[in-house]
Amino acid sequence: IPVAVTTFMALGAYHLLKYNILTKQPQTVEALGSATVICVDKTGTLTENRMQITELYNYKDNKITDTSDKEITEESNRELINYSKYASEPEVFDPMEMAIEDLFKLSGDKDFLKQLKMIKEYPLSGKPPMMTHIYSNGKEIITSCKGAPEGIINVSGISEDEKEKIGTVINGFAEKGLRVLGVAKADFQNKNFLADQREYKWNFLGLIALSDPPKKNINKVIDDFYRSGIDVKMITGDFPVTAKSISRQIGIKNPERILTGEEIVH
Repeated sequence: IPVAVTTFMALGAYHLLKYNILTKQPQTVEALGSATVICVDKTGTLTENRMQITELYNYKDNKITDTSDKEITEESNRELINYSKYASEPEVFDPMEMAIEDLFKLSGDKDFLKQLKMIKEYPLSGKPPMMTHIYSNGKEIITSCKGAPEGIINVSGISEDEKEKIGTVINGFAEKGLRVLGVAKADFQNKNFLADQREYKWNFLGLIALSDPPKKNINKVIDDFYRSGIDVKMITGDFPVTAKSISRQIGIKNPERILTGEEIVH
């Protein structure tokens, strides 16, 4: 019996290997064989996790600028780029911040950044999340933040009419499948730091929109799941409209049916 069982398992493993499946635990295959739903992350799983800033929205000029592979020269747009970099980690590792770094190297004020030293950091937190960095060059203090656009807008003291106008821009970006970040600055010239980053008097600068294209073979993978009788659910922290757009692109069924975290909690 031990020889028969071992042979049976070896033949099973050989059969799976012909389909490019390497299995360490047989129980995993058994569980997968009875699965009816698979929940997958979006970034890096369904998409390439290779982000690039493709568009900017400058609030001051009420203007959208295509940034693809070109240097940005308008001063107001360069301010938006600079402050998005100031609000990023000095040593970048996150794909979004890598994309910001790439655009900053092309169009940002690199010499001024070299003069700055970070004196206060508020890590990514809150709901909607945002993060704040405060720098000094010995002469002035630079205070910048970036995060979920709705959060940045809410702390910037913008009127409801202006919020609606910006919301239209955000939806336009999201419908293209772009990920959107808001950027703001504060005029704060002392070192008596406030307890909460949301307490600063923020001035909204604009939005940066990032593309993260779907993986080339992902449509076939999704289709294979459906043909195997397994339903696919995407889980992401992205803006709902962005998630809906990506779902359509990769072939997830019923992309309009979205369940938010708040709806799950309540």
